[in-house]
Amino acid sequence: MKKLLLLVLSAFCLGACSVDPVETDPIDAQLVVMDAVFEINGCSVTTFNYADAGRIEVRNDLEFIYLKIIANGDYDLVQSNLHIDADISGFPTTRNGGIIINKMDNQRSFNPAVQEYTYQFPLNSFGDSFLVGAHTGFQLGKKKYNFWAGDLSGNQWSYFEYNLYEHPNAGADKSREITFSAAQALSSWDEVRKVYVGMLDPGVPKGVKVGTFDPSIWDLINRFNHPTLGGVGKYTTVYTIGEGDCTDSVTLTLNVVAD
Repeated sequence: MKKLLLLVLSAFCLGACSVDPVETDPIDAQLVVMDAVFEINGCSVTTFNYADAGRIEVRNDLEFIYLKIIANGDYDLVQSNLHIDADISGFPTTRNGGIIINKMDNQRSFNPAVQEYTYQFPLNSFGDSFLVGAHTGFQLGKKKYNFWAGDLSGNQWSYFEYNLYEHPNAGADKSREITFSAAQALSSWDEVRKVYVGMLDPGVPKGVKVGTFDPSIWDLINRFNHPTLGGVGKYTTVYTIGEGDCTDSVTLTLNVVAD
């Protein structure tokens, strides 16, 4: 899906921006250029830009949450401070609402500098919806710049909300038995396909244009009818739903036994 949620422009510092060890420096860039939810390689991704310096991309699958910080062009990534919590009260803030950077849960320094870095957390770490504070340091030549990402504002800092997306789920691997005569009685591609999709867990999409089989249904039929390779035996295929990097697969086995 492609849906532009919010576009906000903010000035960013032109000189080197220092990071105060306790609170954010007042001149530290408070930056939200773009908040978008769109599709990358089949995955729903939430992204915020750090001006021209880089961006943060957040997505999830069935097991993990991924937060990737990327430096653009000649910029390098030198520092990352990340904090995630279900509620703003879980952030290390001061009485006036500033944030204490050196008490954020995740601290990374990169020496030498890198072009990207990915945090990975188990899917059930923070609930279905949570807040992300992402303070990132970039370097361009000899100059350093510090930026926040997010469309929600604290006192001299920013953050954003992320909601887990429903990732394709093909269910558990399945198998079933069928007699040789019953298998022979399956007279069409459609009937054979129905046997395999009938093994899928309830709720798994079964439409002809939704999932793919590897080997294909025709490959399985041709093997069954082969004079030496066919007949009694196991006929296994992998059923996959989703697109690109956001897919899930299940192994389906039809065990043909003698009558």
